[in-house]
Amino acid sequence: MIHVAFVVLRMDTGGAERCIARLANGLDRDQFRVSIICMVRSGEAALWIKRDDVDVIELNCPEGNNLTSVRRLAECVRRIKPDIVQSHNWGTLLETHFAVRSISGISHIHAERGTVLGTNHCGPKQRWLRRIAMRYACRRARGIVTNADSIAAKVASIVKTAKSTIHVIPNGVDPAIDECDLGKEAARCRAMLGIDSDDFLFTSVGRMVAVKNFSLAIEAFAGLQQSNQKRARLLLVGEGPRRKQWQQLANDRGVGDRVIFAGAQKDVWPYLAASDVFINTSHSEGMSQSLLEAMSVGVPIIATDVGDAKKIVASPMPCGTIVPPGDCDQLKQAMADAMTNGQWMSEMSEAARAKHRDKYGLQSMIRQHEDYYRHNVIGGTKTRMHRTAAVMGATS
Repeated sequence: MIHVAFVVLRMDTGGAERCIARLANGLDRDQFRVSIICMVRSGEAALWIKRDDVDVIELNCPEGNNLTSVRRLAECVRRIKPDIVQSHNWGTLLETHFAVRSISGISHIHAERGTVLGTNHCGPKQRWLRRIAMRYACRRARGIVTNADSIAAKVASIVKTAKSTIHVIPNGVDPAIDECDLGKEAARCRAMLGIDSDDFLFTSVGRMVAVKNFSLAIEAFAGLQQSNQKRARLLLVGEGPRRKQWQQLANDRGVGDRVIFAGAQKDVWPYLAASDVFINTSHSEGMSQSLLEAMSVGVPIIATDVGDAKKIVASPMPCGTIVPPGDCDQLKQAMADAMTNGQWMSEMSEAARAKHRDKYGLQSMIRQHEDYYRHNVIGGTKTRMHRTAAVMGATS
């Protein structure tokens, strides 16, 4: 049995945490044991874990890089004795590297998702230092895994290795609502939110933080209301520090009564089922979990051209429209076109279901992770030597 310990800052609601919960629930229990180590604390995303054999451990470490976090994580790892410790993103990379490097028999795998090197708002000197530190830690990890080709390319550039040495496993989701129940769940959700059956509903799901750029959705929606006679509503599902600011923006633009802030939801499926179009307006993204969830229930997509969005949505079989990041006019036009083109809506809906079914199912993601974990435990020192040789060859 292979014991995998996932290291996160918190189990707050987010794409990485959703993926971790799905792996924790789905990994074959005849072969895998799962622990989740929260450096700071747990959170609402822990409720997504349905298995009672998953240990969720809180270390209550202080925020930021510090020796206390390294020491507590090392003590935890020695106590629970995992075979693989998997860090996630910049926030846990260095702590995990230094905590496990002196403990024999443990493979450190680093998973990178979303915004590489953490926040985009740190200064150039800090980002340079982070690049050096990430290169140092990732070169010494047993493996690097990510969910998007675009993220693999960024990491390869920082680590100075071939992109092929970074393992890409696309996100996988399965709808939690049977197809025959979608209409009933959609009607129930709309009634709960006070949305008429004839209203055209645009929906976005994500944490209310700057990188998700919900302000772009609100600005485009406000312009849409002035130029289109059909009644439209905008539903934003999520919670975070920018919520009040974006609520004020909706009020300032005169659409506060038509923009619904639903808060964080344990179960987003009814909200997606109730939607006509899913929009993603992020500044930066790897592979959006919510976008795939919307596709799985046949919701057409309008997304900014960040991360792997174009690869998912536009090719080879389109299931929506891609617009430039931050372009309010093009986003507004795409939204207006969707409201007036019933044939496009029908075709994109069918294409979204088909593409999800063919490429982005949950079991495919879980099986690929299982294979990767087996390889990086059973492969042992030989695997690490091959990867180190590849890294050094790429940098020479």
